[in-house]
Amino acid sequence: MDSIKTLIDKKNYDLVLKITEKSKDANDLFYRITAFVALGQLEEGLGCININKKYLKSNLQLLIKTHIELLCIAGHFDEAYEELDYYKNLPYESQVVEEELKYYSKYIREEEKRAFKGPNNLSEDEIYHNLTSSEPAAVMVALAEIMHKNVDAYLPNILKILTSNKMQTVRSFALMILMHKRYDQVVDFLHNGQILKVVPAELNHPFDDYFTSLCKRINTEFKNPSLAEAAIKVFSNYLIYIFPDKCNFKSNDLYCALYSIAQSMFKDDNFDLEQLCFEQEANYDKTKKIIKEIEESSEQF
Repeated sequence: MDSIKTLIDKKNYDLVLKITEKSKDANDLFYRITAFVALGQLEEGLGCININKKYLKSNLQLLIKTHIELLCIAGHFDEAYEELDYYKNLPYESQVVEEELKYYSKYIREEEKRAFKGPNNLSEDEIYHNLTSSEPAAVMVALAEIMHKNVDAYLPNILKILTSNKMQTVRSFALMILMHKRYDQVVDFLHNGQILKVVPAELNHPFDDYFTSLCKRINTEFKNPSLAEAAIKVFSNYLIYIFPDKCNFKSNDLYCALYSIAQSMFKDDNFDLEQLCFEQEANYDKTKKIIKEIEESSEQF
């Protein structure tokens, strides 16, 4: 059979993910991360790093490079600074690693500046055209471009999206942009069939401490890294869907619901939800309701 490196060279990324699914070998894990990135699954690659950091630290220089660069590509600059501080506080390993840390302090700042200027993939005419498109994907691309621009020029279009776009996730993403831009005027927002009046600047980011805490628990307790990655992706999508509402599910109930949804994605017929709820002290009936709600929201993605 081909080596993992050969499979990477042949761009057989799905097979690489399958082979490395349960591996704790640092080389295998770095190839796994490479496969995720090549498939455009940045969050899954970051999840792999978070779950397996203790194994990846055997090659600290490569870990720092991979982790920081991937966070910057994903636009997670605050987290990149936090992770860099984590690496700086590790015991001294070598001068090479120390130089790497100095380099990435500057690297994050430069990437953040570059991202703020925007990718400039669309012309102004294309942005305006996409904002009025009937295709949700086209609208999302235009909104992503606006994230790096002065929002004032596009405000009439964004305000219209907030109330008229057929997709809840598109409307929510538009509202998140106004939140990010600290827009401090009252806007109308169609949320689950009702018009809300909200001030974007006063809203809280959906990926808060509750999200971080549960993700850490999932990464720690799920025995299968792929299962953890799938659960976190589902959770992230759900938070975007319900924004600006907060997730008020009890942690144990939500944990079991996400585990169940992830298991169904991997088609595990032997999974016993009732037993998991018993082990995690979760409410079985409430967990089933959470599963139904999250699965219905996934139809918007």
